[in-house]
Amino acid sequence: MKNLVSCPSAKELKYIAKRDYPRLLCRMAAIFLISSILFCALAGQFSVLAASPALLWPVPASSRVTAGWGDGRNHKAIDIAAPRGTPVIAVADGVVTLADNSCTHDEGKTYNCCIAMGKYIKIQHSAKINGKTVVSRYSHLSSIDSKIKKGDFVKAGQVIGYVGSTGYSTGNHLDFKLYFDGREVDPGQYLTIPPDVYYGGSDWSVGGPYVQSLRNRINHSSKSDLRAEGYTYPISLRPGVSFKIAGAVRSNYNITSLTAGIYDTNGNAYFTKTVKPNAKTYNLSGVDADLKFNKLGTGTYIYELKAQDSSGEEMRILFQHVFTVSNSSTLSAVPGFTVPTALSPGEEFALSGIVASNYNINRFTARLINSSGKAVYEHTAYPNSDRFYLDSLISRFKFASLPEGKYTFRVVAWDKSSSSGKTVINQAVTISSKTAIDGSVYISGLIRMAGREMKADTSDITPEGVKLSYQWKRNGENIPGATKSTYTPTNADVGKAITVVVTAADSKYYGSIESYPVYPLPAASDILPGKYNVDLTTMTVTPAKEGTTVKQLLDGMIESFLYSGVYEGSKKLGSNDILKTGHTLKTHLGLLSFTIVVRGDLDGNGKVNAADARVVLRYVAKLQNLNKAQIKAADADGNYTVTAADARKILRIAADLDN
Repeated sequence: MKNLVSCPSAKELKYIAKRDYPRLLCRMAAIFLISSILFCALAGQFSVLAASPALLWPVPASSRVTAGWGDGRNHKAIDIAAPRGTPVIAVADGVVTLADNSCTHDEGKTYNCCIAMGKYIKIQHSAKINGKTVVSRYSHLSSIDSKIKKGDFVKAGQVIGYVGSTGYSTGNHLDFKLYFDGREVDPGQYLTIPPDVYYGGSDWSVGGPYVQSLRNRINHSSKSDLRAEGYTYPISLRPGVSFKIAGAVRSNYNITSLTAGIYDTNGNAYFTKTVKPNAKTYNLSGVDADLKFNKLGTGTYIYELKAQDSSGEEMRILFQHVFTVSNSSTLSAVPGFTVPTALSPGEEFALSGIVASNYNINRFTARLINSSGKAVYEHTAYPNSDRFYLDSLISRFKFASLPEGKYTFRVVAWDKSSSSGKTVINQAVTISSKTAIDGSVYISGLIRMAGREMKADTSDITPEGVKLSYQWKRNGENIPGATKSTYTPTNADVGKAITVVVTAADSKYYGSIESYPVYPLPAASDILPGKYNVDLTTMTVTPAKEGTTVKQLLDGMIESFLYSGVYEGSKKLGSNDILKTGHTLKTHLGLLSFTIVVRGDLDGNGKVNAADARVVLRYVAKLQNLNKAQIKAADADGNYTVTAADARKILRIAADLDN
């Protein structure tokens, strides 16, 4: 299968999230989104752009935001200011996995007296968003509600604590953080935003633009709440096997058009069905007969649903799911499952995830095994279904009751393709009174290719400054000698899942955290000759020659179906329109956009002439500044520098003496 463009989460994006560019809020969300497509497509399953349940605003009495996601401190949370003692509520149903009430220090500027978060709570929520496990964190509380303790189930809207300024804090506020499958995501994309939300800080640049984006979201959502609910989707199938579509699409406006389809990873349609319900609800069983899953050959496919209502908004993708069709058994744990790795005594953990196969699973056995080889907990089920949900084990595996020690959480499953069981999860679990490291590790840089160094970004790991060790992996196997914070991929890594595991190397701490995978591309000289490249560092698309049309660009993009079109300002261009430097290539929903670069066209008129060469010379002489797209356009000889030689190259192009 071809790799999808690696722009999650939204998982995803985010992915997810580019830590080197924290101010690019919308871009971060989209990078996570589209990168999630790459990750999960390679694994055989993904869910993006799905309608997401709205989470409650965590401080009902306050709409004052003083800092948003991605401010100048690389802030990965929302700060909501309120008087000390203001109630804080759970944003959704879930299990309290951590309730630390030990910190007593207020408004501190060092980490010495207690942990940075002060008194804080973590909740692992029952419902998933876009197929991902959701955890919320509430920090700097003055106190935790006396009825709340680890392992408790809390309801959405239940008071869990009170606003304060404990830990590393300079005033009373709630620091609210959200994780999808362990990765930080922008809470503002999922919270129910108060209509009167406003910026209450002293420096507009820190939180003002972010709050404006929240306001824009309110304005958008007030127009349409078009969404998919309760829908089914395939994970893996066998040739000739059908899949039954279920679920519903709903909106506060009449649904005017709905298209369900099965596509390959290049965007080519196999089966599609378009209906015009002209109603606020449509039952997806109405397209079941038209999407013939049983007619698909072996390979990887995308099940997509998009719809439009009478609100006037453009057609919206409601979800996309990658699935496989294979003759061989695909029995495995679907990527994104969550099982514990390191816990403190008394700490609860809510298992989640899916074990799936293209054959029905006829037996499933989960065990928690101690260091002596004895099963402390064990459960066997006989699903006779193509999938088994790990969250059904939550009540049976009571991690909070375990004594200190080393354990293994192991899942063995059997499907109807064989009488032999297959180990699909085998995870070491440590219960220790040492302090566990927390947070996420990222592989920095959004363009990953052979020969270009990657780095483990551990800036989110707490406690700050803890000593760490590193191990880079290729498709889950240790890469020999790759034990530094940096790693330069080779040709052997191209297209492989590269992750890095960081482990506490300090006697006071324990635990390991693994990054999400990245899939390095070939070295720059080998990348898809004649195609166009998306540069996530400069947010540009290069290179296009003078006279290139919109159609030629989109036809030359990897997985062109990810892009909604090319725009000049707010105007969408037609297929035969000529590209100019400064035109914008947008992804679906407008979450991410790239500036198009026509090599040699610095003034954005779509032509390469002497005027462009003059601009290059003025730039070289430091008489004129250029933006990122113009600098890319100025590099006519493609050597990554702008010199007088580029002006000469442009003149030769203008005179038809060179390409």
